[in-house]
Amino acid sequence: MKARHTLGLTTHWRKNALSFAFVEELMRALLFILLALPLPAEAGRYVGDDSSGSLKFDMEATAHKVPGTARSFTTEINLTESITGKVVVQSRGLTTGIGVRDIRMYDYCLAADKFPTIEFEVRGATGDTAGMLSEGGSGSINLHGTLKVRSTAREVVIPVTYTWTQEGLSLEGTKEIKWTDYGVPDPSIILSRLDPKIAISFDMNLHKSF
Repeated sequence: MKARHTLGLTTHWRKNALSFAFVEELMRALLFILLALPLPAEAGRYVGDDSSGSLKFDMEATAHKVPGTARSFTTEINLTESITGKVVVQSRGLTTGIGVRDIRMYDYCLAADKFPTIEFEVRGATGDTAGMLSEGGSGSINLHGTLKVRSTAREVVIPVTYTWTQEGLSLEGTKEIKWTDYGVPDPSIILSRLDPKIAISFDMNLHKSF
């Protein structure tokens, strides 16, 4: 009886050993297959700022124009299955070239201490998105997103021309908005009325972020 019991234990141990060996070989095979598979491509992230691009705005006032430029901004475009991104402009980085007028813009119009940035968040695009996502050539797309000035955010669509270069991605475009749509107080004075339309133009050069 004891010998038969011992034989049973031995047979059971051999079966377990074979099972463990099979599982070990199977795990090795699966690991080999996983290592052999190509890694998924990293999402294309392109960034830029005021050192590699320009962002300007122009307004009409009584008998004269008011040109302006953004001296401090950042841009980010993400290319995955869709196109997303963000443009952040520092409120106190805007200038019209006249100090007194700029101070009134910061304090009265933009309330820059309370709202230090103006932001455009890109949530998608239409147009030649396939060409844009291919990271080659040039074409036209429409960026869809939300523009936030002070505490007001509105949906906007910005037409953009893109060009891929050896250095990265170039984006150019124009957009007209009304500052009255964003709760911005009217800075007009009796002798000079400011038209609510703002013509925005940009030329941004982005490089890939690793």
